[in-house]
Amino acid sequence: MLRHALQPNDTFICLTTVGRDALQHRLQRLLRRNFQVLVLPHLLYLDEPLPKRRKHFSAPLQIGFFGFITPNKGLHLLIDAALLLLNSNKKTYIPRLIIRGCTSAQYQPYLESQREKVVRAGLTEHITFGDFLADDEIPRFLGEIDFLALPYDTPPVIAASGILQWARTYGVPVVASATPAFQSLITHNHDGILIPNNTPAEWATFFERLSTQQINSDALSQGIQEKQHEASWKSVSTKVMSIIQE
Repeated sequence: MLRHALQPNDTFICLTTVGRDALQHRLQRLLRRNFQVLVLPHLLYLDEPLPKRRKHFSAPLQIGFFGFITPNKGLHLLIDAALLLLNSNKKTYIPRLIIRGCTSAQYQPYLESQREKVVRAGLTEHITFGDFLADDEIPRFLGEIDFLALPYDTPPVIAASGILQWARTYGVPVVASATPAFQSLITHNHDGILIPNNTPAEWATFFERLSTQQINSDALSQGIQEKQHEASWKSVSTKVMSIIQE
């Protein structure tokens, strides 16, 4: 059915370069034909003018985690990083972690195990859990945090640009695991921070660097603004019209 549906000059659009490469490979493997696959970014959630972002980090530093909670979203990496700092007598470097999300019955034991680790370690003043956010609650959450954390462990190849785009819309820096998808969406030390996959120690180092002001928001703000422009409604609509005209 796919062979009959596709025409030789059909054009595909993906949201990441990783997605483009995966789709081109699949089409070539299944159909033995090359199709043009273009990349367009996720649109921002708001049109211009975008909200203004505060220039300095808050005190104490606040890092947010939001989404549907499963083991591959890497919540345990953030908590394990905090435990590493605690056990190394570096408790002062632990930021406030604000966790907002929900899970299914299948993963409820995982979520409870993370809550229990926090309670046993006496870190409830540093790490708080809350409910999943509705769309109209997300802007306030983003306004409260200094970084959005995306510590994905082993996600699908092309996952994870939705909540990233929420952060971009509101000018919030993102710290994420260096998965193929995030490497295609984030430039390290330019518009965000990338952490090697599945490394609690590297997350602990990030917390320490952030707490000792080795990372500042001004260094990332220009890169975030560039990404905002790239994903603006005006920019994306211009690209779409160009594709249609061609």
